[in-house]
Amino acid sequence: CCFDLPVGRTLKPMMMASVLPETSKKSAAKSFLYQVPIPRQIDRNWKNRLEALRKAETAEVTKQNGKTVDLKAPLLEIENDGECLTLRLAVQSGPEAGIREYLSYLGLEDFLFKSIFPCRRETTLA
Repeated sequence: CCFDLPVGRTLKPMMMASVLPETSKKSAAKSFLYQVPIPRQIDRNWKNRLEALRKAETAEVTKQNGKTVDLKAPLLEIENDGECLTLRLAVQSGPEAGIREYLSYLGLEDFLFKSIFPCRRETTLA
């Protein structure tokens, strides 16, 4: 490790990898599941935007790199249980929307992307 941790603190591995035999079939990511805790003090108007996103046929946004992407195309699941926003996004070829674009569309990016970084909980392989 390149820095000293405070006494009593440890690092937990975020990901584990293993070497596969050369004869193994390669897998590709099919979808990603994100979970974002939503603090109670956030303005609840974002729920109206969530409903609008669910009902929309398309929802185009411009990424920071200037490319336009449709939020609806990769969206497999979006749920809010009152404490956590859950999104499952399909992997696409070409420019694709990421969690930052969804949070921005919902009006949550400024607060959440800078203070509570979204967590990718699961990767589904093809």
